[in-house]
Amino acid sequence: METSLDAVTVEPGEKIDFVVDCVKSSDFDSFAWAPVIRTRQTAGSATSVVQLWHSANDFSGPAPPRLNPWEQLAQALLVSNEFVFVD
Repeated sequence: METSLDAVTVEPGEKIDFVVDCVKSSDFDSFAWAPVIRTRQTAGSATSVVQLWHSANDFSGPAPPRLNPWEQLAQALLVSNEFVFVD
Protein backbone atom coordinates (compact mmCIF):
# COMPACT_ATOMS: atom_id res chain seq x y z
CA MET A 1 0.00 0.00 0.00
CA GLU A 2 1.51 3.32 -1.02
CA THR A 3 1.08 6.65 0.73
CA SER A 4 1.55 9.67 -1.48
CA LEU A 5 1.02 13.39 -0.88
CA ASP A 6 1.34 16.07 -3.50
CA ALA A 7 2.61 18.75 -1.14
CA VAL A 8 2.66 19.69 2.52
CA THR A 9 3.73 23.16 3.59
CA VAL A 10 6.03 23.15 6.62
CA GLU A 11 7.31 26.31 8.28
CA PRO A 12 10.81 26.53 9.84
CA GLY A 13 10.78 25.00 13.32
CA GLU A 14 7.79 22.73 12.66
CA LYS A 15 8.13 18.98 13.03
CA ILE A 16 6.89 16.22 10.77
CA ASP A 17 5.72 13.06 12.55
CA PHE A 18 5.27 9.78 10.69
CA VAL A 19 2.86 7.24 12.15
CA VAL A 20 2.65 3.67 10.94
CA ASP A 21 -0.47 1.60 11.62
CA CYS A 22 -1.35 -1.96 10.75
CA VAL A 23 -4.00 -2.23 8.08
CA LYS A 24 -5.05 -5.86 7.90
CA SER A 25 -3.29 -7.70 10.73
CA SER A 26 -1.35 -6.91 13.88
CA ASP A 27 0.56 -10.20 13.82
CA PHE A 28 4.01 -8.66 13.47
CA ASP A 29 5.74 -5.52 14.79
CA SER A 30 7.42 -4.54 11.55
CA PHE A 31 6.91 -2.31 8.56
CA ALA A 32 8.71 -1.63 5.30
CA TRP A 33 7.64 1.98 4.77
CA ALA A 34 10.55 4.33 4.10
CA PRO A 35 9.29 7.88 3.43
CA VAL A 36 11.16 10.23 1.14
CA ILE A 37 11.05 13.99 1.80
CA ARG A 38 11.82 16.54 -0.92
CA THR A 39 12.06 20.28 -0.55
CA ARG A 40 10.99 22.07 -3.70
CA GLN A 41 11.62 25.54 -4.96
CA THR A 42 9.40 27.20 -7.53
CA ALA A 43 10.78 29.94 -9.76
CA GLY A 44 8.17 31.13 -12.24
CA SER A 45 6.75 28.04 -13.91
CA ALA A 46 9.72 25.76 -13.12
CA THR A 47 9.89 23.63 -9.97
CA SER A 48 13.10 21.98 -8.84
CA VAL A 49 14.06 19.70 -5.96
CA VAL A 50 16.39 21.56 -3.60
CA GLN A 51 17.06 18.87 -1.02
CA LEU A 52 16.16 15.18 -0.66
CA TRP A 53 15.99 13.02 2.47
CA HIS A 54 15.43 9.26 2.23
CA SER A 55 14.52 7.94 5.68
CA ALA A 56 16.14 4.54 5.22
CA ASN A 57 19.50 6.15 4.42
CA ASP A 58 19.48 9.50 6.17
CA PHE A 59 17.62 8.94 9.45
CA SER A 60 19.06 5.69 10.71
CA GLY A 61 21.58 5.75 13.51
CA PRO A 62 24.57 3.54 14.12
CA ALA A 63 23.84 -0.10 14.85
CA PRO A 64 23.85 -0.96 18.55
CA PRO A 65 26.80 -3.00 19.79
CA ARG A 66 26.37 -6.78 19.63
CA LEU A 67 25.54 -8.56 22.87
CA ASN A 68 28.14 -10.89 24.35
CA PRO A 69 27.05 -14.50 25.07
CA TRP A 70 26.05 -13.79 28.70
CA GLU A 71 23.98 -10.78 27.63
CA GLN A 72 22.32 -12.91 24.93
CA LEU A 73 21.42 -15.56 27.53
CA ALA A 74 19.98 -12.90 29.87
CA GLN A 75 17.92 -11.46 27.01
CA ALA A 76 16.61 -14.91 26.06
CA LEU A 77 15.59 -15.60 29.67
CA LEU A 78 13.86 -12.25 30.03
CA VAL A 79 11.77 -12.67 26.88
CA SER A 80 10.80 -16.26 27.62
CA ASN A 81 7.97 -17.14 29.93
CA GLU A 82 10.18 -19.73 31.65
CA PHE A 83 11.80 -16.95 33.68
CA VAL A 84 8.42 -16.08 35.20
CA PHE A 85 7.95 -19.54 36.70
CA VAL A 86 11.20 -19.88 38.67
CA ASP A 87 10.56 -22.03 41.79
